[in-house]
Parts: sequence; structure tokens; C-alpha cells
Amino acid sequence: MIVLCTGMFRSGSTWSFNIVKSIMKKSNPGAPIFSEYNEDVKKVLNEKIEKYDNIVIKCHNLDKFGKSLISHHSVKIIYTYRNPLEAITSGMQVFNQKLDDVIITIKNS
Repeated sequence: MIVLCTGMFRSGSTWSFNIVKSIMKKSNPGAPIFSEYNEDVKKVLNEKIEKYDNIVIKCHNLDKFGKSLISHHSVKIIYTYRNPLEAITSGMQVFNQKLDDVIITIKNS
């Protein structure tokens, strides 16, 4: 199974990524699982698909390949969302980002 954990920046996407990994490990003990944060979904799958039964990828900006997988129902997708004003505030506080920069990051994700 391939799962893409994506979502808005500062929306809980890392939390959902960790929950998915935990569920997969408990539901398939001993099955090889690969997981990582990587914006290049195609590269990860090309390198790991033959070695792992389960792959969990966290990303904020889906590439064309990732979007194609979703549109063809080839992957499971979890998208996290947060009120944009809260996400902006969080990005500014946690990462000390400037307002304009964090708005662009959130808009892109």
C-alpha cells in the first residue's frame, strides 16, 4: 500500500504521517515499511517500490506524478487542513518566518 500524507504547512501533516506509520506497523507486523518526508514522490517510488510492501510519503507540494497517482486512485491520500490564519501564525512563531514568506508556503501547499 502506498499512502501520501500531505496537507497545508503547519496543519498537522507530520502528526498524521506518524499515525499512519504506526497503524501500518501494527496491522502488518513484519511487513517491510518505508517512510520519509520527500517532495519527489516519483523518485521515492522508483527507488523503493520493489523493496517495500508499504510506503508512506509525507510531502506538502505534490508533484505532477503524485497528483496523477491520486487521480488514478493508485494511492491512499491523507490531506490535513488548518485554518489558514492559524497556520500563518504558527509558521511565523515556530519557524520565525516573515509574513509574506509563510503565506507563500501555505498557499503552495
